Amino acid sequence: RELRVAGRNICSCARPRIIYNSATMSNFTNTTISKEEFTDELQSAWLLLCTFLVVSMQLGFAMLEVGTVREAHRMTVLAKNIMDSVVSCFAFGFGASWMGLSLILDKHGHVMYDRQLYNWVFCATSVTICSGSMAERTHMIAYLTHAALMAGFIYPSIAEAVWGDGTGFLYNEMHKRFEDAHSYHDCAGSGVVHF
Repeated sequence: RELRVAGRNICSCARPRIIYNSATMSNFTNTTISKEEFTDELQSAWLLLCTFLVVSMQLGFAMLEVGTVREAHRMTVLAKNIMDSVVSCFAFGFGASWMGLSLILDKHGHVMYDRQLYNWVFCATSVTICSGSMAERTHMIAYLTHAALMAGFIYPSIAEAVWGDGTGFLYNEMHKRFEDAHSYHDCAGSGVVHF
């Protein structure tokens, strides 16, 4: 009996209560959106879901790296993985601002924040992949210098060459030399991240 009452109270709290104000509802004249707007919103939602999955990969790489080092170096490895994200955020912002603009801009020249976040997380993951081979072998300053160079120069130039919205170097060169017979297609970022 008590469990049933408690369950009913929990269910009633979880049920959304929507209160419509007639004055507020009268301000809505058109609630339909175009097919293009819906497609853009759906693409943004998918990109944010994929961003979450890539962040999960980064956490997995950190745990893998912690498992491969000696106990004395575990905190250093975790600090290094956190610094990966911080350094790559600033360095990718710098690198994308001068060489990877088509990675973060739409066709009208506006910044698409979901694409910017997605590309930054991919950049941080590519830096983290390299950190596994450098664990217990380099000092923190040397590693952070490597992370800044990788995130600020190497990754944005490669990502721009591959994913540059039809303006990328690899896409243009393959299209010029082979026309439509062959083209460069990167499957899920494997070429960009592992370069």
